[in-house]
Amino acid sequence: MRHRPDNSRNEIVKGLRNAGYRVEIIERPVDLLVGKARWAQGFIWMLMEVKTPTKTGKIRNRTDQALQDQFIEETGTTVVTTLEEALEALRLSM
Repeated sequence: MRHRPDNSRNEIVKGLRNAGYRVEIIERPVDLLVGKARWAQGFIWMLMEVKTPTKTGKIRNRTDQALQDQFIEETGTTVVTTLEEALEALRLSM
């Protein structure tokens, strides 16, 4: 089954790339692998899951949501809904 990307993912990917981050769309087990080059450390990477709230404010779930939730919890993957959230998470962790 093909994964349908969240509506806000393209905006977030474009914004992160414009801000100088390397962004790889991996889709499984989460949406993105985001990296930033650091002089002495090479690339520093962060997993990121993009969620798009529905019109009612609820988050749209995937067909394999339980497995993804388990992965997110085990790995501490950052979950974002906006570019601003993504940039703030990266600022705080990198």
